[in-house]
Amino acid sequence: MSADIEKNSQNNKSENVEKPAKKEDPHGSSDHPTSYAETMMHMMKGNVGAGLFAMGDAFKNGGIVVSPFLTLILAVICVHCEHILVIIAVAEAVPKLGLFISLIGSLCSTALALIVPSLLELIVKSDKPKGPGRTIFIKNSLIILLGFLGTVTGTYQSLSDIIAEFFS
Repeated sequence: MSADIEKNSQNNKSENVEKPAKKEDPHGSSDHPTSYAETMMHMMKGNVGAGLFAMGDAFKNGGIVVSPFLTLILAVICVHCEHILVIIAVAEAVPKLGLFISLIGSLCSTALALIVPSLLELIVKSDKPKGPGRTIFIKNSLIILLGFLGTVTGTYQSLSDIIAEFFS
């Protein structure tokens, strides 16, 4: 009888031993976190999901004239809401968002505003037998050069600002 009591007291002692506390994550922890691809699939499933199956019934009830218009309005609202959610997520993830926006702007905006249109005009005008012409070629070459200069200087300035902010 006393051997049973000793075994029970030993079992209780081993059960009462406290396990070391895990670090608490303010966002919760998971043994299997969601990957980027899984997250994107969840977002698509949330937008498309069961609504796709109801689309035929919605078109039947709304009519062939009104339904496409309303579908476009709903699509714009859904895309706008997702856009806002992504902007909020990026703003929370990146500490100095303005610096990175200036970098992206210097890399992309000058290319979209100056370089690409000039290149497209050169490509379109060069299909003619005579080519784009001397004045159009010179004008577009100068605009492309100006765009390239703006891209390089803007990117340099943005990168130097980022380096000064994070490494100084």
